[in-house]
Amino acid sequence: MNQPVSSFVFPTVVPLPLGYDCTFPLDIDRIGAQIAKPEADLNVITRRYYEGKLADENVRSMRFKNGKLISERPEPLVWSDASEREEAFPSFAEIAMNSADDTPVFSNRMAVSNYSVYTKPGKKAFFSDNAFKYGSPSIISLMGQLGRFVEGYPAIHLDKERDFGETLLFINPYLRPVLVRIASPDHRTPIKLRVPAQSVRGVPLIDFLREGETRWLGQIQLTANNRLITFHIRHSLRDSKIISDHEHLDPFRTEPTHLPLSQAMRISLGVAVRGLRRSISRHTQV
Repeated sequence: MNQPVSSFVFPTVVPLPLGYDCTFPLDIDRIGAQIAKPEADLNVITRRYYEGKLADENVRSMRFKNGKLISERPEPLVWSDASEREEAFPSFAEIAMNSADDTPVFSNRMAVSNYSVYTKPGKKAFFSDNAFKYGSPSIISLMGQLGRFVEGYPAIHLDKERDFGETLLFINPYLRPVLVRIASPDHRTPIKLRVPAQSVRGVPLIDFLREGETRWLGQIQLTANNRLITFHIRHSLRDSKIISDHEHLDPFRTEPTHLPLSQAMRISLGVAVRGLRRSISRHTQV
């Protein structure tokens, strides 16, 4: 068993678009695999933020022994459709996990996340991945190299006649507002907005259409003065609460695409050694 290095894992941010209930199942097996102590008591803290304020909070406790849950299995986390409470904007949830006594129990700090499930009677259900609040290697590299947040999406398809609408969802879980600019390669008028702290804003991309246009196929790139969590949503133009797809964007990658042969060999050797150690550890525990 690996030596514990942390009392917590990086928080997971879950988008909560209007018009759907959201269910987040806790992946007990993955949580157990990340625990590096024979026994561990964990707290799972769930917070939902709306318009800069903490809207609700929940704490659940779990006990593990040798990586197996020995306390009662927790129910999935569920957030009901906020539009039924007449909230005007989407919100977001944060899922944090730490040891109950703040002692190191995890083998690493990587968020233990999985897909969220979005459902509503009479609508198509869909899945969406979530995001690290912080600790994402690609975002850390991007901000360090460029000093700005840069992401893009390669396949925008807007069509008024076919009811194809698309929206960019911006989640700002941080304590300062963020300024965003969205541009296209064919020099359409850029879209600019301010995303308040601990808030969510959606930008309908139909605003990219020029006068007299009914459809557009293209690409977009967004830049911001600080990091954000972004998602791309395909939906009905007549009703943006009817969603057909919900995906993350692609961050601009600043990592090197090639490595010296000696460095690549060292990385491969390290992966093989770690795998061998895990295998030996599992057989030792049996």
